[in-house]
Amino acid sequence: MLKKKAMVFITCFCVLAVTVAGAVGLPNPVRDVTSEEMINETGISFVIPEGVTDEIYSIITMEADISQVQFTLDGIEYCYRIQPSDELSDISGMHYEWTVNSIVELPYAEAEVHFNEGEAGIILWYSAVMGLICSVSMDSGATEAALVAAAELNASWQAQDEDCM
Repeated sequence: MLKKKAMVFITCFCVLAVTVAGAVGLPNPVRDVTSEEMINETGISFVIPEGVTDEIYSIITMEADISQVQFTLDGIEYCYRIQPSDELSDISGMHYEWTVNSIVELPYAEAEVHFNEGEAGIILWYSAVMGLICSVSMDSGATEAALVAAAELNASWQAQDEDCM
């Protein structure tokens, strides 16, 4: 009986070890690129504020790739993301229980705003014309005004198409 339990334990341990080893070997879907490489590969370009630090452009390989730029401005970390899609979904990667949830009108789209006052927050919108989901997130200092301002800057060059890209 003890021998049987030991064999079951050893078998379970081996299966777990093989599963974990296989998962560790998965390729990282995030690939750092230059802004020029992003434009060439995806056609996506970001407008970011003056004075940013730690600027990193990357492409997240998925069924429909996500283009992103992360940076720090005035001690706050931001992430802008754009992904081709047929409908709005949350591509921000920010999984919080938000205390403030609202809808705002941007010049080019209706947007969802979710944040915890003064803490983390996101703004999401969808361009049916361009077929793109757009998101801006910040890790601290979030207010509706700050998120809308970041979204308007991110999409300012897109206004020529009267929609978000």
